[in-house]
Amino acid sequence: TLRSKYAKRPTLLLEVELVLGRQLRRVDPVEGVALLDRLLRDMPEKHHRRAALMTARRIVLPRVGRYAETATAFFDQAWATDSSAFRMERLFYVAWSLFGAGQYKDAGQIFGWLTEQTRLSSELRERARWFAPWSRCGGGAF
Repeated sequence: TLRSKYAKRPTLLLEVELVLGRQLRRVDPVEGVALLDRLLRDMPEKHHRRAALMTARRIVLPRVGRYAETATAFFDQAWATDSSAFRMERLFYVAWSLFGAGQYKDAGQIFGWLTEQTRLSSELRERARWFAPWSRCGGGAF
């Protein structure tokens, strides 16, 4: 197995498992999420590759409908950053994930707020402007 082959090289094994978990989203996302969840459970809180693992999870979790966890991960990033442009981008993806989870009212409020923000890129502001009414429609506002 993969684990026995790379048992003497744990750093390389971690990198291979990260890539494998991310790539499994195309053929078997459930298996990819299971692998990434196991890696997260076994990884110490202060591990230097934890950010890479969280990135891989944000890519794979929506494929299995775990939008709420994805929204939480994006919000955590938005909360922790000092960059206002990065924060705005992450908040867009929070709203996007909430929209995917069917939480249209919350997503619509964030999308509506983002359309007025100048620190958000023009492309994402345009997407927010487009998704805001769709969110209200899905939330029963129309």
